[in-house]
Amino acid sequence: MKEEEELRAVWVQLIYLTLKEVGHESMEGEEVLPGDSVSTDVQTKYEEVVRAVVKETLNQRNSDNKQPQKSAQNVPLGSSPLIKLEDLPADTHQSINDSFQDPMSKALLAQNIRVIGVTLAVLEEEERCFGEGMGGGSASSGGSPPKPAIPGAF
Repeated sequence: MKEEEELRAVWVQLIYLTLKEVGHESMEGEEVLPGDSVSTDVQTKYEEVVRAVVKETLNQRNSDNKQPQKSAQNVPLGSSPLIKLEDLPADTHQSINDSFQDPMSKALLAQNIRVIGVTLAVLEEEERCFGEGMGGGSASSGGSPPKPAIPGAF
């Protein structure tokens, strides 16, 4: 179905926009940077959404890091909650709502925000595994691969 193909194409482009927003580099040997292949329509429509979701996610993670935590081994991957439209600041929320007038676009906005959030969660997991990702910091687990959050397993 044409509509489904278009939706999937938008999701892929949202992933690229998110990677571009966080400064994720291309894989070695690739000359195309994330975000370069995003259509101008999608970029114009979702750039503010991506920027707002990335900013709010990073703010939440930074505030979570200030709270005392258990050891890094006990923190489940993707532990940061996914951002919803309602979690964004009121002015940004209103601005985004105003730019999506079409009923179909409004209906898909929540799912599109979820795609952005899942992309950020994957980058967070990558950072925990390899020490590089969204923040470019060191691996919180001391460089070892993450383990499942199963009590008594490790």
